[in-house]
Amino acid sequence: MFKSLSKIISGNTQKKEIKRLMPLVEEVNALEPEMQAMSDDELRRMIAEFRAEIAEETAEDRAELAALEVEAASAFGDERRRLEVEVERARNQLLRLEDELLAEIRARVFAAVREASVRTTTLRHYDVQIVGGALLHQTRVVEMRTGEGKTLVATMP
Repeated sequence: MFKSLSKIISGNTQKKEIKRLMPLVEEVNALEPEMQAMSDDELRRMIAEFRAEIAEETAEDRAELAALEVEAASAFGDERRRLEVEVERARNQLLRLEDELLAEIRARVFAAVREASVRTTTLRHYDVQIVGGALLHQTRVVEMRTGEGKTLVATMP
């Protein structure tokens, strides 16, 4: 009884999550003709450029994190604990920055992965698989029925 009452009040959380991700799915679908027009080398170059941009944007934060980790490893007592807190802060800052950068390019990357899959395996990601990939990218657990293409979903993130 409590479950049905909570569903009435809060609604179906899975449907809400899918609805929240539909703009991403629509954007990926809209990019499909552009990706189809690209050659294999252009797709590879685009992904390499994305990786280079992210590496460049995060280089300073990565260097700061590495320096803090080395400093914390050689410290003792209270100083070590203080530095470990700083390491965790720097790590979280780096993760937030990476998340922001990846959010900006996520639709283009998903569209490129979809096109690469079509070209290499002849399997095309359906909308439900894009939603599943987006959830996996957010490090969330995705439950799917048999036959919905979980293996293909895993290629998205």
